[in-house]
Amino acid sequence: LAFVTFAASVAPASKQSPLDKSRILVDVLQQVVQAADTKKLSATELASNKKIYAQLDQLIDFKKLTEGPVKPHKKSLSKKQVKTIKTLFKDAIRNIAYPKSGSFFKGAELTWGTPVQTGTQTDVPLDIFVEEEDLEVSLIFHWVQGGKTFKLFDLSIDDASLVKDYQNQFGKIIKEEGAATLVSKLKNGLDEAQKKNGPFTSLGLLDTPLRG
Repeated sequence: LAFVTFAASVAPASKQSPLDKSRILVDVLQQVVQAADTKKLSATELASNKKIYAQLDQLIDFKKLTEGPVKPHKKSLSKKQVKTIKTLFKDAIRNIAYPKSGSFFKGAELTWGTPVQTGTQTDVPLDIFVEEEDLEVSLIFHWVQGGKTFKLFDLSIDDASLVKDYQNQFGKIIKEEGAATLVSKLKNGLDEAQKKNGPFTSLGLLDTPLRG
């Protein structure tokens, strides 16, 4: 697997298939240093993560990924709120999903399936087995072609779209508590992550339900 991933990573981006990119994504995520519960990351670890995050950012279509959760709710939001929520959601992906996803893949048995192409979209399946936890998870990486390369715009976990899940969560919070509360919850979750992992924000796979 390591050799296959290395061979794919040195190929020009325009020559990398969605399967190649999925393998690279999983490999690079595992290089992210996650802070332990009792300490913050060192300056060296922060510098290393900054370079790794830049690599990961190149694989993701953040415009589509952040648009999906807010698109059905725009009538209930001001333009400023839409922009703020998109920015916070992107920052949450980088500060929360990157470190947690990397630790999840480490030590897991990965079985790649056959990619399925529909128009400009290609879905790449991956079955994961974590023996220590007797855990089985099925992922589908959703890639879209833009120009000469593919970028990730959604991820399905056991057939549940991450974008759709947050679309539903955002809608529920906006309806029951208001847009300001959604912004507050996103900020709170981001603040907690940044205290441990450092401020890798978009101004410079959230993978858990939003809490107050």
